Amino acid sequence: MRRVNVTLLRLAAFSGVVAFAGLLLVAAEASAFRMVPMNLREMVVKAERIVVGVCTAREEGEMPVSPGGPPVGLTQYTFQVTERLKGTVGQTLTIRQVRLGRKPPSQGIEQPLGRNPLPLPDYRPGQEVLLFLGGDSSLGLTSPVAMDGAVFDVETGRGRKTFKHRFGNVGLFRDLSVQQVAATRQLSPEEIALFSVKAHEPIPYAPFVSLVRKLMDGD
Repeated sequence: MRRVNVTLLRLAAFSGVVAFAGLLLVAAEASAFRMVPMNLREMVVKAERIVVGVCTAREEGEMPVSPGGPPVGLTQYTFQVTERLKGTVGQTLTIRQVRLGRKPPSQGIEQPLGRNPLPLPDYRPGQEVLLFLGGDSSLGLTSPVAMDGAVFDVETGRGRKTFKHRFGNVGLFRDLSVQQVAATRQLSPEEIALFSVKAHEPIPYAPFVSLVRKLMDGD
């Protein structure tokens, strides 16, 4: 009987190690995307897909990360793509994002387990956004390359469309001057004006999309 108990304890310990390793894998893959501001050129280079799209669905679920291990929460988003700037993207785009810091839905109503260690972006149906996305991980997960710093909400008012940067334009043109970019690309007056954008100032839609395309062409 004692030998059986020891064996069970060893199996339990091993399962715990496997589960913990799985959680570490999820955290490591998610944290590979930087949580510090990137400038626009860095985001363009780092991103594998750059798209503008309208969120049409948001679904929460869970997935196992190791055999016999506990599930980890995830959120799946579906977007109707309105503009493709970089990467191979169809008319619709579906991404899955890890959701840590909460109990899995199968345990009933979700209860916060403290501050989410990975403050990943969130999107709601009907919301239009510009996303600079990294590639899919080995678990099929992805996130914007600089978390909320690589997300721009599309807003419409007074007859014009603008972007609202979720980091309030912080670091957007850090170490990136008009002279550097214009040395290899022809910039319009509207594109040049973007380099002087102030904190939390709306960003004109068309010139910004055009500038992103030109940065892609140069890199």
